[in-house]
Order: sequence, then structure tokens, then C-alpha cells
Amino acid sequence: MDEDVVNPGAFRYRQLFPWVHLFRTFGIAIDLRKILLATLGLLAISAGNMLFWELPFAPGEDSTSAGARWPWEESFLPSGSAVGILDQLVVDPWSFLNQISWQWHLVLQPVKEIVEPIVPLFGSSQSWSETAFAWTQLLWMLCVWGLFGGAISRMVAVQFARDDRVGTLAAVRYSSKRLLAFIAAPLMPIVGIGVFWLLCMVAGLFGRIPVVGEVVVGALWIIPLVFGLVMSLILIGLAVGWPLMYATISAEGSDAFDGLSRSFSYVYDRPWYYLWLAILAMAYGSIVTVFVWVVASLLMHLTTWGVSAGLGEAAASTLPRSLFATADTDASQILPVFVRGWRHALESLVVGFVYSYFWTVTTVIYFLLRKSDDATELDEVFVLESEQEDDLLPLVGVAASQQPADESTVNEGDDSKDQTPSGSEDDGNSSADAGKPESNP
Repeated sequence: MDEDVVNPGAFRYRQLFPWVHLFRTFGIAIDLRKILLATLGLLAISAGNMLFWELPFAPGEDSTSAGARWPWEESFLPSGSAVGILDQLVVDPWSFLNQISWQWHLVLQPVKEIVEPIVPLFGSSQSWSETAFAWTQLLWMLCVWGLFGGAISRMVAVQFARDDRVGTLAAVRYSSKRLLAFIAAPLMPIVGIGVFWLLCMVAGLFGRIPVVGEVVVGALWIIPLVFGLVMSLILIGLAVGWPLMYATISAEGSDAFDGLSRSFSYVYDRPWYYLWLAILAMAYGSIVTVFVWVVASLLMHLTTWGVSAGLGEAAASTLPRSLFATADTDASQILPVFVRGWRHALESLVVGFVYSYFWTVTTVIYFLLRKSDDATELDEVFVLESEQEDDLLPLVGVAASQQPADESTVNEGDDSKDQTPSGSEDDGNSSADAGKPESNP
């Protein structure tokens, strides 16, 4: 009897140090389908913010300086020359490492995008119009990332756990069916904070009672302090664990309550392990992000360099040579305008990779925390039957239709009777024997 030979020491390092699975995230996040989904999400958020600044209750600030920018206008990525970065790597490696060290914030850019609209909600000097504008931005971001971020997390969960692929349309259908869960999971902690805030406000209103009000509120100040402690714990769990909510719904096929409970449980049960995974993810993310930026910058530089040799010096001087450059292109010349459009597309894909990596690494971190806290194996993931089918169209024939072939129709007009080696007598058994494996002599 044939038996598979198992090496007891094979891959044991992954059992002793499960966090090494984080180094698989670059190979998973570099998928073009995930990058395109992230880029579409960024474009949707930018378009929404452009419209929101036209609302009657929008602040009077300049929209371009307040964050309403297109993906290619993002300033968190470097705008220097890739050739200069490579020169630093060869001549001064320590300077190159320093160039990478200040890129830790790249992985946190999606967190910043979600947190920025939430911060004004807790301000004491915010007007009602500013609060309404913050809620508008927050809800739109939750809707967009619930659809696109949820789809990316779903693709990552199945690929990481089962080494299988989920089609783009299947992942989008999955996230769209659970869009309310993706939106409600981060909103429920905010609603909980609002409830305890109302209780504190009631205590403040009670303090307006003449003579006894302030005395009672001051004597029972411990109660508002307890409410404040609960709000603090909820806010910390939300700020740190909200990406895990998306990963929970994507991996478990569950609802918003499960996403909320699991994320808070893992954050407070495994805080140091979560911190270690986050630091490792940011360090690794800064390296791979700089690598992607260098490759894209070299692509742009070398392409322009080669084409410029044929265009001539005068025409080549008008072409952009680096990514995320702020220099304007002369609109009177057609070629630089089109080249700039392609450069914007490349810049958007680079930014899209940052978000693809973010949703990838947070999903993998969820699996590692689940393994540490619940002892659930890393290969366990909720899979729909429809996701097991290929996105490609089925082949035409018996396997696709799952119906027996009508041989009279197949052989109609065919004068040759000896096309199959089995002959006409075995035609009745050909369909039954087609799927059987050939036996070894």
C-alpha cells in the first residue's frame, strides 16, 4: 500500500512561530484583482468626497487641502527618483534603510482615512454642520470599504486558509450580501459610546437643579467616571480592532455582532500578541511598499528614457519621468497629457497596493489571533458552494451540461463509423467509462 512519507520536521517553524505567515501577505496582496478592487474603492471615496464638499453644511475650507484628493494626488508616498533610491542602496545602504524606516506610516494610511471622520464626532466644540459632515464622510467610507474591502478580505481569507482562489465577482457578491454587517459592525461601538454619553449628559442636566443638583452630582461623580471608563474601553477596542471586524465577517460568514465580539475579544485577550503582529506587519509593509514604489518608478523612468531617445530632446523634456510629481503638464501638447494620464493610472495602482496589503495583513492577523485565542486551525474558513465554481464559462459538452449525449445527433451526417477505437458495440458504456481512471496493469 502506497503511503505518503511525512517529514516530522517539515514546516515545523510555522507551528512554533505562527507569525511567520505574515511574510506570505506580500504574495497575496500583489494580486492585480485585489489591487484593482482597492483602487476602485479609492476612486469611489475620492468622488464621494468631491461631492460632499458641495453640500450646504460642508465646512468652508478648501477641499483640496482638507483631504478631498484623487489617489494619484496622495502625498504619503515619496515623490523622488527611483534611480536616486537605488543609488543610495549601492553607495550608502544605511541611508537606504533610513529611507524605509520613515515609511512605517504607509500601512496605517487606511486607518487614518477611517479615523479622521470619527475624531470630530468626539469634539466638544464641533458645530452641528461639522458633525453632519463628519457623519456623511464616515458612512460613505464604511459603505465603500464594506463593499471593496470586504471583497478583498474575502479573497484573502479563502486564499490564505485553503490556498484557493475566489473570483472577483464572487467576492463582490459576498461582500454586497453582507454589506449591512460590514457597515453595522464598526457603527455599533459608536452607538454604544453615544448611549453612555447621553447618560453622562443626563447627570449634567441633573446638576442644574438649584442647591442640591451640584452637590448630588459631585457626590456621585463616580458614576459618570464609570461611564467614561466604559466609553474609553469601547473607543480603544474600536480604534484598534475595527479591521478585524471585516476579517471576521469575511472568514466566518457571520454577522455584525460576531464581528464586533470577536474583534473586541481578541484585542483585550491577546493585546501583546496583537501589538507584536501589528509592529511586524508595519515593518514588513514598509519594505514591500517601498519595493513596489521603486519598481513602478523604474518602470516610468525607463519607459520615458527609452521613448525620449526617439522623440528628441525638445519633445522628451515635456514628458513626466517620476511618480507623484507635482509639476503640471502643458495642456497644449497632446502627448504629455496622455502620458500623464497613464502615469496617474500607475500611481493609483501603487496606492491601491497599499490598501490591498492593509486588508490582506489584517485578515491574516485575524487568523493568527483566532488560532492563539480559540485554538482554531488556520485552514478553517467559511466557503460557499457557489464560490467553489470557476468564474470561467464551463466547457461545452457532456461535462458542462451533465446530460447524456444524443449519439444519433452527434453522428448525424458522419459517414465514418470507425472513429472511436471502442467500436459501436461499446457506445452504450462509453459515457459511463469516460470518467473512470485508467487502471494500472
